[in-house]
Amino acid sequence: MNWSPCSKTCGAGMQVRQKNTTFITEAGQTCEYTTIEDYGPCYEEACSSNCEWSEWSVWSNCSAGCEGGQAVRSRLIRVPAKNGGKDCEGQSQSVKTCNFYPCHEGTCTAPKVMSDCANRCPQTCGQLMMECLEEDCVTGCACPDDEMEYNEQCIPVKDCMCTDENGIEYITSQTVEDECEIW
Repeated sequence: MNWSPCSKTCGAGMQVRQKNTTFITEAGQTCEYTTIEDYGPCYEEACSSNCEWSEWSVWSNCSAGCEGGQAVRSRLIRVPAKNGGKDCEGQSQSVKTCNFYPCHEGTCTAPKVMSDCANRCPQTCGQLMMECLEEDCVTGCACPDDEMEYNEQCIPVKDCMCTDENGIEYITSQTVEDECEIW
């Protein structure tokens, strides 16, 4: 009786031990059959896995209300590379310039308005669904109080899109049904 090859090429699998039986019938015919005698675990080398990034976070508030600032977004390693898998490519942080228009003695380019706290949170549609950190206020240009920034434009809050964990966007006032499974 021999064990079969492992059912997996890496990690834990199963194997069976089979018995081949041969007999001759009363008519003189030779018959063969196989019976499974035993099951057992088998262990091969650990499986490799490639690194995977999480989704990017939303952009942070701009560090300046006008004359150029920076906004940052970040991501985390969701699955680290192991056992010879590929490392994550790219950076864990991304920086972009923002509010690069000049400050004009208290005036802003429409539709933005001068604000004593231009870096308030939420400032963008993407920040509506997240907890904001308290920051010291920076004077500068920002969207009016009843609007949010989306794709570098000021839009009414009701027109902001919400993004679920699957990356699907919905209008903030849209009702979405979700099926639940009871265990």
